[in-house]
Amino acid sequence: EWRKEFVPAGINPALAYILCRLAKITTDDVILDPFCGGGTIPITAALNFNPKKIIASDISGKAIDITERNLNRANVKNTMVFRSDVSKLKLGTESISKIITNLPFGIREKTHDKNVEIYGHFAQIADKILIPGGKIIVLTQEIHLLQEIFKKFDLEKLADYPIEQGGLKPHIFIYSKIAK
Repeated sequence: EWRKEFVPAGINPALAYILCRLAKITTDDVILDPFCGGGTIPITAALNFNPKKIIASDISGKAIDITERNLNRANVKNTMVFRSDVSKLKLGTESISKIITNLPFGIREKTHDKNVEIYGHFAQIADKILIPGGKIIVLTQEIHLLQEIFKKFDLEKLADYPIEQGGLKPHIFIYSKIAK
């Protein structure tokens, strides 16, 4: 009932639930969705898993406006929402326990080259802000790109689930930050 507005290429609420389930969210978790779109993942996490705190950001002002309206409809309170490019996220070192997100696929705009940059920034930020042992749960069509970029950081692949979604064949990846 809360999802009255959404963004193009937004995630299906059932799939958002699966991502949150795979994340094994606890009441101690601080969750980040840096590509929140219309807020489906943060709202699903809040309504079904009750994490300590949720942070949602997106580069699009329109997406942030939609997220805020959807949050209000869902009556979700423990979520901080702001507009930011992933490369400019200002979050504390080792401040996030789980990142759950639907990464840009780049299919509509044919922007694989842009995704190389975005995914690189995402991995760099994730490596900085995740606590040791923290998890990243992502949905992406850019399967090889994600794996190649994540190899350069202290991130260990725990699982790779190929799925079919709307005629596409993205994967759900679960990574963990390696404790040093």
